[in-house]
Amino acid sequence: MRRNSLAIIVMLLPGIVAAQTPVGVVRGTVVNQDGKPVAGATVWAKRIDAMPHKFQKMFPADGEGRFTIPYLEWGQYRVCAAKESDGYADVQWAIHDDGRLLIVEISATAPMADVQVRIGPKAAVLTGSITDAVTGIPVPNATFRIWRWTDGVDRDSEYLSGNVDASYRLLIPPGKEVGLEFGAPGYETWTYCGESGGTKPFPLNLASGAVKTLDVKLRPLPK
Repeated sequence: MRRNSLAIIVMLLPGIVAAQTPVGVVRGTVVNQDGKPVAGATVWAKRIDAMPHKFQKMFPADGEGRFTIPYLEWGQYRVCAAKESDGYADVQWAIHDDGRLLIVEISATAPMADVQVRIGPKAAVLTGSITDAVTGIPVPNATFRIWRWTDGVDRDSEYLSGNVDASYRLLIPPGKEVGLEFGAPGYETWTYCGESGGTKPFPLNLASGAVKTLDVKLRPLPK
């Protein structure tokens, strides 16, 4: 009898632990700047008072922009959305942040939050190719950097950088002056100097929804 009782307790332990774990839900709708649902957007809930990415949940919105993010521990979360294929940039990057990041709190007294996540306006799109200035061959493993323009000096907290393919597509903050540069191992850094082909860095400013093609030719470093 004693052995059977112990077995029952062991079987019940996972359920007891699960019941004691605080979990909440954030649900709602993703809408654009006109208040219309954005189908298929990706939604993030990122815990504020935790290590970066340790408590970050990512879920897709449905065909009507509705989403549910379950199993959230108690705490404060930034909730944001993006759909880069349609030009809605990820505002987790400071360069795209318009200061309207939604913050919600999940707690024992309020375990569920119903929210409306607003995204937009659409970013501008910069597209083109990156090739060797001498041979014309596509350059693999190129890097880019975009920053908010301030007298030609970037703001360390408002930039975006990473790797791009030889045929690239980048989202640019609309209606904002930004600096732009490309590079790759073995090549000089290419900096945008305006349409006239000047020699000094110049800001790029594109309207929401605009599409600009910019083909970049990288010069090999002297051997």
